[in-house]
Amino acid sequence: MDAWNARSLAAEPIIRLILDGTVVRVRLDKKATSISLLVALA
Repeated sequence: MDAWNARSLAAEPIIRLILDGTVVRVRLDKKATSISLLVALA
């Protein structure tokens, strides 16, 4: 796993964009509410 994470992708013609969304329940001003989060990894 360490070798996989440490490898260089500089010579690779690969571009990746990973988008994921999730809903998190939080408490704001003493009220429980849901907040949508978008996570982007590149």
